Amino acid sequence: MNALRKTLLCLCIAASCLLAFGQSSQALAEPIDFSFRQGPSTMVIPVNDYRQFHSNLTNTGDTADSYTLNLTMEEPANWVFNVCYDDVCYPEINTTFTVPAVGMVDPGGTVDFDFDVTSLMDEGPASYTIEILSNTDGSVVGTWTFDVVTPSEGYDMVFSPGEGVTHMEVNEFYQFLPVLYNAGSMADTYTLTAVRNQPENWSTTYCFDGICYPPTNITQQIPMNGTMAPGADMHLEIDFTTLFDEGTGSITIGIRSNTDPSLYSTATFTATTGSVVGVEEVPATVLSDLRAAPNPFNPKTDIRFTVGGTAAQNAVIDIFDASGRRVRTLVSGDLNPGPQSVAWDGRSDSGESLSAGVYLASVNVGAVQQTIKMSLVK
Repeated sequence: MNALRKTLLCLCIAASCLLAFGQSSQALAEPIDFSFRQGPSTMVIPVNDYRQFHSNLTNTGDTADSYTLNLTMEEPANWVFNVCYDDVCYPEINTTFTVPAVGMVDPGGTVDFDFDVTSLMDEGPASYTIEILSNTDGSVVGTWTFDVVTPSEGYDMVFSPGEGVTHMEVNEFYQFLPVLYNAGSMADTYTLTAVRNQPENWSTTYCFDGICYPPTNITQQIPMNGTMAPGADMHLEIDFTTLFDEGTGSITIGIRSNTDPSLYSTATFTATTGSVVGVEEVPATVLSDLRAAPNPFNPKTDIRFTVGGTAAQNAVIDIFDASGRRVRTLVSGDLNPGPQSVAWDGRSDSGESLSAGVYLASVNVGAVQQTIKMSLVK
């Protein structure tokens, strides 16, 4: 009888251990987590106009959850900001407020948000910081910032990329959604450059104005259709499809003003089938630390920068005058990784000594371009 009791006791203990282990394993397999797709984080809005950020929250955990959204604002006095979801909009009441809790969201469920901005009367910059936290586990929290500007210069541009890196499975489709804004007070046209680097069987396209352009080679350049009015925007789509092959692919988009060539912006969009999107999987910065010294200068200055990566990069360095006219090409060829210094003596391609004034050095390395202003004094 004692032996039977001992056997039953051991079985009960074993069952209890297995049950506890199962509960523990189940708990570990059901994390509280969420993702928030911010989309473009910067927009341009003319005075007395209306714009909207579109974003969404997805419950990526294995348990239903609800969320609290806290908002902090810095904006001109007469602007209006609303948070909208589930067909209800909540207007701001002061510079910091809490939106009523987002109701229970099932695992895999999504809540669409609209953040509405109306610029009444006043020019100026605005910044809106969104904090979202899980009501089940307050340590699961994320913070995102949306910036808004009004046009101030004659010619200006903002290329707002939004998310730049995503994880994908093989044979999956994903879409990045950057936005180009004419941030100037004058109408302008633009040219787009696309540089791609991807596994052999992947498909990438970029689309705007209802037309999609599959890259026909590693690098291509096309005019963007039509003139953009001040404050106008153009929505782009960068589409990745991971056909057959695992790996990491990227496409770098560069956009240049056709009126002022010094206005140039780039963004790189990366997709990877790796289990973790690590820093090492993101394309290395190929151009950094751009500066000119001395500045102002006479008779010469050194344009200094660093070429990143591990391989030589194609580089072009052009000098433009204040009207956007190219006056000198200093470099056209490959540069090895590491610090660089290129001298300019204030002369044109023909050797003419240029007059005093402001000049722009446009430095292109790989698919990245940056511009620096220099003052030639006499």
